[in-house]
Amino acid sequence: MQGNAGTHSPVFEKYQEKAENFMCACLGKGNQNIHKSPGGLIFRQRWNNMQFVTSASFLATVYSDYLASARKTLKCSSGSVSPTELLAFAKSQVDYLLGDNPRATSYMVG
Repeated sequence: MQGNAGTHSPVFEKYQEKAENFMCACLGKGNQNIHKSPGGLIFRQRWNNMQFVTSASFLATVYSDYLASARKTLKCSSGSVSPTELLAFAKSQVDYLLGDNPRATSYMVG
């Protein structure tokens, strides 16, 4: 992602494209968005475990750092997303797990 991939650049570009599509889907700004609970928690399946949410939050945080350091924005089908907005999404998911949710309860992870 920093231009040092050499001959492997096409492979890394595909990984980056998939990562960006995933981030856009999590934010609800992609072509195939991930579902959210009425309280705002993302989920893949109705019985959702928190491993998905925590992993997505971690990836969003790391990608936000990359975007900020590269002075870039995430380009989604519904518009651009700033690194700050991506980080705020990750924080909202972690806050939900820690008790900032309609039930005012934290959730066990792992």
